[in-house]
Amino acid sequence: MHKHILSTQKNLRLLGYACGIGSEHKQSREGPEYLKNYMVDIDNLYQFIWDKIIKHDEQHNMLHSFSAYSVIKSMTLELAERVNKIINNEMIPIVIGGDHSSAIGTWSGVSSTIKNKQNLGIIWFDAHLDSHTPETSPSGYYHGMPVAALLGHGDKELCRTYCSNFPKIDSDSIAIIGARNYEQEELDFILSQNVRLYQMEEVLERGVSVILNEVVGDVLSHCDHLGVSLDIDAIDPCDAPGVGTGVKNGIRKNELFNALFNELPLEKLICFEIAELNPAFDCNSRTAQLICELLHGLFVAKGVVYA
Repeated sequence: MHKHILSTQKNLRLLGYACGIGSEHKQSREGPEYLKNYMVDIDNLYQFIWDKIIKHDEQHNMLHSFSAYSVIKSMTLELAERVNKIINNEMIPIVIGGDHSSAIGTWSGVSSTIKNKQNLGIIWFDAHLDSHTPETSPSGYYHGMPVAALLGHGDKELCRTYCSNFPKIDSDSIAIIGARNYEQEELDFILSQNVRLYQMEEVLERGVSVILNEVVGDVLSHCDHLGVSLDIDAIDPCDAPGVGTGVKNGIRKNELFNALFNELPLEKLICFEIAELNPAFDCNSRTAQLICELLHGLFVAKGVVYA
């Protein structure tokens, strides 16, 4: 079991990415504001401070597929800038999406603060592989492309988000956990890049805690900083219905919480991202509640200091 107390306590800043046009389910744009409003009534989370919620104009809501490119490019750039600023102020950004195109901005911003990209490791919980390029994507939606972009493949402008250097992360420094729904082109790409992949069948067989312990050990053998990108659809929809692309037979809430609370070394954590929260599909605010429980258990219960 890894240490889970910050060796140097840091403050947190929540940062919203109010974008849904990177996916077919536009209502994910409302995710950050929905969670912010829900948190107001949670007594043990009142100290969480929101830095900003990045939004696009209302007129952009009707954009689809590749037509959203310029807006996605602009928003991920702004997100990267805010993430960079928060980290440089010695705080931990917690990014709340919005569709998972957020990851292009989130991890570009993190990468820009680290002199050597080999020092960044990312644990990516997702039902999908998010590894398409514009050439292979059957839908053209950018929430299916962030892993490829961060590895330096696909649209070069997105690959260069915020800083010209790419890839933003080495393929041996990212691990995808919980995948169970993807296209063959994505799997071929992931295998060709030698990305660590733990499909849901293996997760069910071995358990999330065992796998996370293994991943953390492997990644921290050559990385100084650790990030987490949690797509809500990695979680079984019976526990987290508030997502547009839910896939059955996912990671159960209690198992995920147990793994993150016990195996994630917060002293190495540089950023935490939660993507694809979609209020239109949430049932009795169960997904918002799940996120609040996660934030409380991971940070409040561990004694993280707030400003």
